[in-house]
Amino acid sequence: MRFAPTLPTHILEISKMSRSTLFVSSASLLIAASGAWASGTYYIVGTGKSPSGVSANGSVVAGTAGAGQPYWIWQSSNPGTGAAPVITNIGGISPGNGVGGQAKVSNDGDKISGSVNGFSGVPVMPATVVNQAALYDVSDSTWSGVGGIGWYSGTETSGGWAVSGDGHVLAGLGWSPNQTTAYAIKSVDGGAATQLQWLVPGRSTRANGVNGDGSVIVGWQDRADGFRCACVWTNGVGQRLWYTYPRAPLGEAQACSGDGNWVVGIGSLTPNGQAWRWSQSTGVQLLGELDTTANNVMSAIATDITSDGSTIIGWERDPQSPPLFTARSFIWTQANGIQDLTTWVTNQGVALPTGVTTLSIATAISDDLRTIVGTANNGQAFIIQIDPPAPFAPCNGDVNGDGHVNVIDLLSVVSAWGDCPETGACAADVTGDAQVNINDLLTVVGAWGDCP
Repeated sequence: MRFAPTLPTHILEISKMSRSTLFVSSASLLIAASGAWASGTYYIVGTGKSPSGVSANGSVVAGTAGAGQPYWIWQSSNPGTGAAPVITNIGGISPGNGVGGQAKVSNDGDKISGSVNGFSGVPVMPATVVNQAALYDVSDSTWSGVGGIGWYSGTETSGGWAVSGDGHVLAGLGWSPNQTTAYAIKSVDGGAATQLQWLVPGRSTRANGVNGDGSVIVGWQDRADGFRCACVWTNGVGQRLWYTYPRAPLGEAQACSGDGNWVVGIGSLTPNGQAWRWSQSTGVQLLGELDTTANNVMSAIATDITSDGSTIIGWERDPQSPPLFTARSFIWTQANGIQDLTTWVTNQGVALPTGVTTLSIATAISDDLRTIVGTANNGQAFIIQIDPPAPFAPCNGDVNGDGHVNVIDLLSVVSAWGDCPETGACAADVTGDAQVNINDLLTVVGAWGDCP
């Protein structure tokens, strides 16, 4: 029979402690460490380009390039070639000069919303009406227009502003036959555009965002006084959203989560102009402020939300301090609340290029939290990709293989003390002598810390 040697006093004291406490505290530290990214890449897209949409895994970004210019896409790699990221013009008509539209991206990166020319209106539309809402198919390199709902404004009959996560539903704005206002519209699988419910007759409305399967569409509805109010259409039935009813409507809704549960948007009559999120079950929740200076009322916008609703990005600025690039972007989570995005990104190990001190206008974030796009304080658009955590390399004494030799490994040795079983794993036997004993314990203590 083999007897266990006497353990050092400090080891005995550790072994007498509540193991649940040790495991909880150590596991918390481990999760925090393993969840922290260590590096990333800052891509300069350039001046004049505005990224507005990103695929779920961040491999495809889309945006606009100034009034009347083609939309563009950025692809992080060409599968199988290891090629560097490239930007490609994909045609269509970027918004401006009376034309609307927004480049949003489906989850798989294959469908992009926007506007395209080539529309041929039926009489009584003039021949100058040439622009319509459309969906771009990345695989086929083609735009497919969906027409309008019977009228036009300038050269436009409709504009595409959002696409569902599954790529089947295009939403946006179409000009109504009364010649004065617009309706929010949707198109399913490239079919003809149809109008969504009007919530304030005689006032314009537009769709800005769509959930994963197209069942929930969000946007804005002009109020009777002409100001925009957030609204949501669920399976075609619309409702306006309020901070307090009936005098404080929420500002324009920008996006919604994949399941359609959460809606985010622009602070309007919220306290200090804070951005917000809303759900049917909770009502409105304010996201907080980066600038908490007393009596300093800001203008804040939540621009995007991840599919699971866990993370929101946006930006805030003093409305009296133009230009827009004086804004500061934020990232919000349920656990940590609102944080400065520039600080958050640099804490992930991303180095900002010379001249960039602030990520001013964040516009989209991938569902895996690794790609964020927008415009920096120097007016240049950016795409930031944060690397996933590198796997830890186990080392001698690292019983659980997490890249650290710490109290978890020590307790594993204490718990497995004695002969190793004839069959099965004996991970605590770090010396490989088929016994878990003082030699293993001393090896753990001697290797204490991070693995090299």
